[in-house]
Amino acid sequence: MLFNWVLSNLAWTLLVEALVVLTGAGSLFALLRYGFGYAITKRGLIAYWVFMPISISTLIILLMSAIKYITDPFPRLTATIEQIGYGGNATGDDDKPLFGDKVPVFLFVSVKNTGTMASIARAWTITSDISGNKYTADIAKLPKTVRFQQQTWNMTVNETEALYNKALSPIVPGGQVSGVILFLFDLPNEWFKNKHSKFTLSFRDINGDDHISSIETSGKGNDTPAYTPGINEEIQTK
Repeated sequence: MLFNWVLSNLAWTLLVEALVVLTGAGSLFALLRYGFGYAITKRGLIAYWVFMPISISTLIILLMSAIKYITDPFPRLTATIEQIGYGGNATGDDDKPLFGDKVPVFLFVSVKNTGTMASIARAWTITSDISGNKYTADIAKLPKTVRFQQQTWNMTVNETEALYNKALSPIVPGGQVSGVILFLFDLPNEWFKNKHSKFTLSFRDINGDDHISSIETSGKGNDTPAYTPGINEEIQTK
């Protein structure tokens, strides 16, 4: 039954298009022949009826594709890396070190939707270009509580601020969600110091389209984090 329905609708669509094409080609031919008095040879007549329907069909397909593109809802997600921090000591509720020998890189990210359809954000990955060498890292689950300790400040973040969870709720058109993403690089803890680095964050929307956002660091140390609206973090300066 479904096959017959699809077939009948397809046949109807093709029939309507054929009628539109033939009507348009015939009207144009009549206008040229009788309206403007153009003399058309037999060879020209054959060429006309071969190429004109093809041209009109192509224009109709392009027009329908453009209308579909304009009218169909779609998400347009844009991510902004508000802040980034790397290295240092990371501890949990019990003050025990976390993440072993891997270097934590945490990003404060905001994702806004300026499209016409709600969408989630998923499949987060990161790549770091350090002095011309590229490295990737695994996304890490935020512990219940994690405290990042630097020389001049401490920051505490709870797992409720994880962007990979927040962004699984659809981001509505005109809306924005902010959160923290943690990645672990399998590199020495001092690797990022005094080196120019470019971090590129990528993710996918509900349609599977990829989106990226980048930020660069000088390697001269982490600035004291500023408050990011939408993220509940505790910052203490020393």
